[in-house]
Amino acid sequence: MKSIVIISCSVLLLACPFPTSDQEFPAGVFAIYLLRDSTITANDAFSQPIGSLALADTALLNIHDLNSYVWSTHAFTLVQNARARYEQFLLAHGTTRGVPFVVTVGNDRVYLGTFWWAYSSSMPPACAVIEAIAPLPYRIQLANGAIDKRGDSRVYLSLKLSGVLLE
Repeated sequence: MKSIVIISCSVLLLACPFPTSDQEFPAGVFAIYLLRDSTITANDAFSQPIGSLALADTALLNIHDLNSYVWSTHAFTLVQNARARYEQFLLAHGTTRGVPFVVTVGNDRVYLGTFWWAYSSSMPPACAVIEAIAPLPYRIQLANGAIDKRGDSRVYLSLKLSGVLLE
């Protein structure tokens, strides 16, 4: 009888889910994804529903790459290895037509934006913009006429729970 109780308790313990790091983020983990098709320009991306855009397999940046995020200005800093990776991306992908990105929290696509290089002679579409050649800290700004989706509560909660949010 004693061995049946021990085996039953062992089976129950093995069947119980143990928390993982993603479970610390009930809304999901904040991330910035590029599009799978790197030939899609910012204007092309904005002519399509956000749900129809195929995202890259891995995020360009995620919550673990952030050192801090200032909510009032949407300025952020990156940990050292993420900063080097991000700057390499900026050097390799410079274009006058923008590189679209999608901000996600978990599986939810929150908003569409674009990386924009200052040497472009055109203006970015009305969206969230990260200027590729700008002084630190990096900022997610708004182009003229853009609807501000940066203040989404899912983004806020993910940043807050990760400990990088500065209000």
